[in-house]
Amino acid sequence: MKRTASPTPLPSDPPPSMIPPFIPWLLAALLLLACLALLVALLRYRDRSVRLEAESLSWRERAEDRTQMLRTAEEVLRNSFAGISAEVLRNSEKQFLNLAETRLQNQHQQARHDLESRKQAIESLLKPVSDSLKLVQSRLGEIEKERVGAYADLKTQIRYILSGNEALKNETARLSQALHHNNARGQWGELQLRRVVELAGMVEYCDFTTQQTRSREEDRIRPDMVIHLPGGRSIIIDAKAPMTAYLHAGETDRQEERSQWMSRHAADVKKHLQQLSAKNYFAQFSPCPEFVIMFLPGEAFFQAALEADPSLIEFGAENRVILSTPSTLIALLKTVAYGWKQEQLADNAKKISEAGTDLFDTCAILTGHFSSLGKSLNQAVNQYNKTVSSFEHRFIPRAQKLKNLGVTSSKDLPSGLEDITLRAKGTDVQEEE
Repeated sequence: MKRTASPTPLPSDPPPSMIPPFIPWLLAALLLLACLALLVALLRYRDRSVRLEAESLSWRERAEDRTQMLRTAEEVLRNSFAGISAEVLRNSEKQFLNLAETRLQNQHQQARHDLESRKQAIESLLKPVSDSLKLVQSRLGEIEKERVGAYADLKTQIRYILSGNEALKNETARLSQALHHNNARGQWGELQLRRVVELAGMVEYCDFTTQQTRSREEDRIRPDMVIHLPGGRSIIIDAKAPMTAYLHAGETDRQEERSQWMSRHAADVKKHLQQLSAKNYFAQFSPCPEFVIMFLPGEAFFQAALEADPSLIEFGAENRVILSTPSTLIALLKTVAYGWKQEQLADNAKKISEAGTDLFDTCAILTGHFSSLGKSLNQAVNQYNKTVSSFEHRFIPRAQKLKNLGVTSSKDLPSGLEDITLRAKGTDVQEEE
């Protein structure tokens, strides 16, 4: 077993009987000394406060006296300064006014001089501007007169335009009504076809024929135009103007109804394609390419039909019918006209070749004639020389004998004749085959 340590005993307070008897007296004495010290300190503080208060009162009185003296001095100085400053101010103001008046007069004179010089300079500078302004004002007056006249002319022209628009509107209405008839549409299509041919320059070469008719077993084939190609071939063109449905589509405002009319317009174009294919033009006008051109007199008609039925071109190609508008037909006719020009150039070249051959033959014949003439000239020269030689050697000596025998004559015989030594140049021309 473990042993536990016993706690250390604490000293207990001494019993009251053990406090010394002088302690209370000591405490009382200490308390009395403290009171005496406090009383002495209070007395000293009161004396010091009284002394400080007396000194403060003395300093305050001195300060008030000095303040009063300062106020008096300030008042005196203020009055003195007011008088002095007023006099100085009056003198200064007078001097300033005199100086200012002098300088103002100088400045006024200088300003007047500067003003005069600047006025002259400005007038010299502004004179061209003034002249220009006068000229501009005069020109503006003329322009205003011209403007008034032009405005009056413009009003007249506008009046004419309005009346022309009204007349055009009426004519358009009449044209629209007329185009509802088949005969009028056909004539208009043929007229547009002829204008296209004229624009392509085919009239100048006279290489087209309108309304040519060929008989067939059951009916009469009558294409609107036959374009003749170089080499004797032909292209058949038939103008069609299926415009009834197209015009109705333009007159309506409803999109659905317009689409229906456009579909009908495409169907009408397709129907004309089938009819042209059934006529078999290219078999009747031989030699001819195996297709027929269907001419629509307006780009809008072809575009509207193609938008409603994009298969029209392919359908026409399958039926050997080519859809054409003024722009495409002009391109085709320009090509044909170019072919005719080339044909004419070839004909001209052939004629030139024939003329060259004929010229060469003529030159060959003429060369033969020159050769014969040269030979004849040489023979004549030889005969002349022989005659001269015979004259000199036979005739002259005998005539001289007659003169020697006494025959007189008024003229003398020539001493002799010169021979001709020149000969005709020969020709050396070879014929070319």
